[in-house]
Amino acid sequence: MEILVNEKVSPVYGPFCHAIRANGFLFCSGITPVNADGIVEHETVQGQTGKVLENIKAILEFAGVNINQVVKTTIYLKDLSNYETVNRIYADFFDSHRPARTCIEVSRLPKESLVEMECIAVLLKN
Repeated sequence: MEILVNEKVSPVYGPFCHAIRANGFLFCSGITPVNADGIVEHETVQGQTGKVLENIKAILEFAGVNINQVVKTTIYLKDLSNYETVNRIYADFFDSHRPARTCIEVSRLPKESLVEMECIAVLLKN
């Protein structure tokens, strides 16, 4: 098992890491739209969704994984009425790749974010 933290993406606030590589998978923690200084970027769900996906991509690349290896995502939304907006941005990000996914409305997210995402990626054998 290998613990991964990419401080260039965002600080880790608590007893967790950005990702863990274990048993042929990469498990990414919930990622919010914060920058490397820990500040939430963007006030809109569109901007925050883009920043979350940018952070996820940076963490995946740090781990040597590409987005086509993502097999499962979970999206947490502060307001489910933003579902279609987030869907459009998410679809553009993953292009023709379509991981399994769950989307859940929650009452509150860290740093008052509007969206948070986590993912699981399969590791390629060398």
